[in-house]
Amino acid sequence: MPIHQITGDREIKLYASPYELSDFLRRVKLGEVLRGQIRQVLGQGKVVVGFKGFNLVAESGELAFSRGAVFYAQVKALSPKVVVKLVKPGQEMSEDFIRPLLRSFGGLATKTKVEIAKSLAKSGLPMTKELVNEIARELAKLSPDEKNIPALVFLKAQGATSSSRHVAAAKFHLFDQAGLSDRLSRLLDIVTQTDSPGLDPLLKEEITAAINRLLIKLGQDDLTAQIKGYLARLGLDYEYQIAGYNKEVTKSLKGLLLRLKGQIAKVPDLTSLLALTEETLDEIQALQLINDGEGRKSFYFPIPVQFPQGIENAELKISRNPNRKRPIDPDDFQLALLLNTSNLGPVQVQVRVKRKMFTGQFRLSDEKISRFVSAHTGELGERLQALGYLVGGITCSVKKSSSGERFRVEEPAGDYKFKGVDVKV
Repeated sequence: MPIHQITGDREIKLYASPYELSDFLRRVKLGEVLRGQIRQVLGQGKVVVGFKGFNLVAESGELAFSRGAVFYAQVKALSPKVVVKLVKPGQEMSEDFIRPLLRSFGGLATKTKVEIAKSLAKSGLPMTKELVNEIARELAKLSPDEKNIPALVFLKAQGATSSSRHVAAAKFHLFDQAGLSDRLSRLLDIVTQTDSPGLDPLLKEEITAAINRLLIKLGQDDLTAQIKGYLARLGLDYEYQIAGYNKEVTKSLKGLLLRLKGQIAKVPDLTSLLALTEETLDEIQALQLINDGEGRKSFYFPIPVQFPQGIENAELKISRNPNRKRPIDPDDFQLALLLNTSNLGPVQVQVRVKRKMFTGQFRLSDEKISRFVSAHTGELGERLQALGYLVGGITCSVKKSSSGERFRVEEPAGDYKFKGVDVKV
């Protein structure tokens, strides 16, 4: 969706509360390129613009904005007013736009730095001189691989360590085509069908039961309990629990698969099972690594969901408020869930909870489906209110999703009541 009639330098008046504005200023840097999106067209020349998770009301004047339109702007000044220069339509993150920007940072606009800048923009991270140079330095320490740049950027977005082990885990996570749900489904089939003296029947029974306990079954009353126990059952805290002499962790999927690997490592007729076991262990380790580190900004987990037609993969990402030191504050966090369903197609649910104020957005692939879900948001709001939440807004929008798309967690749309603050754009 394009933004029309952007020619030269244009000024737009933005509105934000003093609290929102101070938070916004703490999150932007001079020279940074911001990704903006039109969240809502309010009428009377006003629109809601999303910058870095903040929703700002803008008086658009003669500019013609479309809901969902994405644009980029570079921060030119932070005081006495915030000034950002709009990038003309069609430029977006092209090399013609990026190279002059990199040269303005000082130094050469090398091909590597251009690719870093593109990856930063795609991930919604700030495109600053410091971050581009930092990733370039870390990249130089690694063996040449075109996947290293998106892996390093992903780790930066997570707030995770950029060691070679973490980079390998990030590449496995980003570029592996199978996914946890597919592996669990195949592992369940192979283990169930394997009849070999090399596989202990008791261990076979334990693994089958462990996989079935991992699958999230929708429509059951204990859904919350299922999700709460999922990470422990998967074995993401395996090493921590072993260090604490908690033998129960050996019954987690990781613990059982480590036993299985040791048991069948030299059994000639179980090579396929061994390969799948090692792949699954690699994926669990990758999840451990990308969710590791005290400075992490978010947690990411694939969740296998049991449907009548088989096991499907849901993706869950929980992000903290970037201005808080605690990894996740139960009173202030963002959550995103991506799920492919047989009836509704791909569904993205984005939620923001702040001091019991709930705002959420459903993103769906079809206008008809969006209207269907929108008709039931009132019921969802009533259930949330019954649980003690204030509902700021639940909206539905249409977004075409590509297969394997990763999250960009953004501020869900809600109600907008701001005092006026002049910001030049």
